[in-house]
Amino acid sequence: MFEDWFTEEKTLALKVEELKENSDWVDLTGVSKLGMKTTSMLFLSQLVYAFAVLREIGKQKDKQLKELHLISGDSENSESLNNSEQSYVRGVSISSENIAKFVQANIDSLNGVSKVDNYLSARAILSMNFLKESFLSHYDDNFADTSVVYGITVSREKRRITVVFRGSTTEVDWLANFDLFLTEAKTPSILTEKLGFDENKKIYVHGGWYKYLISGKDKVGNYKYDDILKDITDLYTKQECSGYDLYITGHSLGGALSTLLSFKLAGSSKMDAHLDGRPIYNISFASPMVGDETFKEAFECLEKAGRIRHFRVSNHQDLVCALPLRFYYSHVGVNLHLNPDVDGKCVVSYIGNRSLFGNPFSNPATRHSLDDYYERKSKTKDVLNSKSIRIFYQDLTGFSIPKKKKKA
Repeated sequence: MFEDWFTEEKTLALKVEELKENSDWVDLTGVSKLGMKTTSMLFLSQLVYAFAVLREIGKQKDKQLKELHLISGDSENSESLNNSEQSYVRGVSISSENIAKFVQANIDSLNGVSKVDNYLSARAILSMNFLKESFLSHYDDNFADTSVVYGITVSREKRRITVVFRGSTTEVDWLANFDLFLTEAKTPSILTEKLGFDENKKIYVHGGWYKYLISGKDKVGNYKYDDILKDITDLYTKQECSGYDLYITGHSLGGALSTLLSFKLAGSSKMDAHLDGRPIYNISFASPMVGDETFKEAFECLEKAGRIRHFRVSNHQDLVCALPLRFYYSHVGVNLHLNPDVDGKCVVSYIGNRSLFGNPFSNPATRHSLDDYYERKSKTKDVLNSKSIRIFYQDLTGFSIPKKKKKA
């Protein structure tokens, strides 16, 4: 299914070797300011595409993957995923080093594949080799042709759990994107019970994405949101992740889903005990708008209570960030807008500009790619590495994270 996307360019393996020779990759073990955290999330958002492609190849009867045992936990003779009806990555620990080795062993299968064969993938692969105590705990691509694809990683060193969503790839992904009608979303319990949000107000969100993630069932009758919630809570209760921060990220469709999930979890009483007063951190890339003005109001209520911190990274001339083209949709969170024509190469503001007038001469083919996002973000180091996420948020919004009350 990927042959039509092949191009006559330098292979991905050669890109990796070139970067390695020039030491042109990113050490993710360094100081964790906003710039480094956005880079980490950007790499994960990129790698979920590559991993999904290899998984798809492995499911084809006439295809074989090398070193499959590195990620499957099976014997070294494992060659195919044909017999796997359930996700083979669930509640197990596959180290970032093994994932990097697996991807590099099969790197020729990624040559010329759209969204994957680029220098960003090469940098992400190289950087994974140097992550300490980091592993993939869940990867769900069951029914990938009809359902959400996501992964969950854990970093012991950073004390961080990260949920990452894949962006639009399949026909069903695009059908969800084009279901533009608003649908009423159930108001998270904490909003009305603890934060004083008016229970009579109705929250409306993008119908396609809400059904895709929350209200729709997969082929075996499971709700994807329930699966993800259980995956996360199991990590906190069974995998010694107590006290870990929770990050949620994704690109394009994945960015929209990450925002919707962050909103749901930040208002969830089931998550409240595990977070113990810490906010959910949502860093999205190239995300379209998710909900209406009431959704924005509810989101801001969670922000003021210190339950969510959302950095929405957009790229100048990326049309997708101005979608859907409906007046009743609104963006949320702090907007990090990448623009090479301004001082500092970016503009950081609360909410930001939703209008097409802020993105003239849009070039969706180029400006929407994560590779272009990385190239432009790499020029913003002086701005983004000056502060932590918490300080950035407080300076821009005035919202601080409430101090925890001492237990009697």
